[in-house]
Amino acid sequence: MSDWEWIDRQVGELATLIEGGPELLAARAERVSDWAVGQQLEHILLVGAAVPARLTDPEARVSRGINGIGRLLLALGWLPRGVGKAPAGVRPGDPTRESLRAALDGFRRALAALRADPALLAHRRPVFPHPYFGGLDPARTLRFLAVHTHHHLKIVRDIRRAARTPSP
Repeated sequence: MSDWEWIDRQVGELATLIEGGPELLAARAERVSDWAVGQQLEHILLVGAAVPARLTDPEARVSRGINGIGRLLLALGWLPRGVGKAPAGVRPGDPTRESLRAALDGFRRALAALRADPALLAHRRPVFPHPYFGGLDPARTLRFLAVHTHHHLKIVRDIRRAARTPSP
């Protein structure tokens, strides 16, 4: 499955979860995460807004490229839990269904803009600074977006299982 196909599926899952209702968005399981389901979704969408904005910034450049850990984890499509800390700009607040819907619409628009410019993903210069992986080029940045979203959707599934929330 391509990264675009993976992201498309994830966007569908995000939409379903957002429409799941306030009880689902408020569900918590502190042994799984300090964040509620809605906060996990907001974090995904905040990152989803930041990544395309960085990719389309013509001034964006990072001096150093991806490191070995970044190559390995992106190739595996897996991120370990409890290792990274979200930067201040992508930490969730107290989202509502309406704010999440608006953020999802913005994410969809940003993805559509990236799709409309396939040459952008072909550039090999590092443009996205990741605190653990080093500088990611546009294609690896798209891969990171898919892997990061997958990571947080797995956490959402674990919260839902622990909190015994019904399916949306």
